[in-house]
Amino acid sequence: MPALGLTLALLTLLIVAGLCAAIACRQTLRARDRDDAWRYLAWDEASLAKLRAGLAPRSAFTRLLSGEPSPRAVDDAIAMKREFARRIAGTHSDFDASGDMEVRLLALDQRGLRYELVPICLARLDLEALQRSGRLSCVSDPVRGHTAFAAVMTRETLRHFMLPENHPWFAPTFRWYSALPTSVAFVLAHLVPAERPQAEERS
Repeated sequence: MPALGLTLALLTLLIVAGLCAAIACRQTLRARDRDDAWRYLAWDEASLAKLRAGLAPRSAFTRLLSGEPSPRAVDDAIAMKREFARRIAGTHSDFDASGDMEVRLLALDQRGLRYELVPICLARLDLEALQRSGRLSCVSDPVRGHTAFAAVMTRETLRHFMLPENHPWFAPTFRWYSALPTSVAFVLAHLVPAERPQAEERS
């Protein structure tokens, strides 16, 4: 009986050790695939397709020992590359489908090689004019699915995208604009989805 108990204990220990090794191997391969996918983003699609065609399915243990890239890593790189390109293009459909956007104006004050962020302004701009100007770019994160747009301009250019003077949002935006120091290097308009009031979300 003692021998049987010892055998069962050793067998259980071996099973647990095997499971731990398998989990560690899987986590290592996932981390490697993620790193490989980000590294392959610098490749063109033709090179990625050629690499993908030459990869044969291999067991996890073989991949761990050989260090060869996996088809999944290449597929992820191709998908991310296409999604990055689509979102960076900032298509009209992306912007039109984004819904209500909150505009955050940021300005960097330049003093030699030092840059300081001027207090941020929550504003409203003529978004149609901003989009027509070609300055608006999609800066969404394709990994997290976060929708955002941005436009970089000079301090003086910002004035062209302000709303009419009789608009309620003109005054606070213009006050912020007027207070900007002349040493401002550029202004960034960051557009993010507007937060809905909690009462609206519950309804």
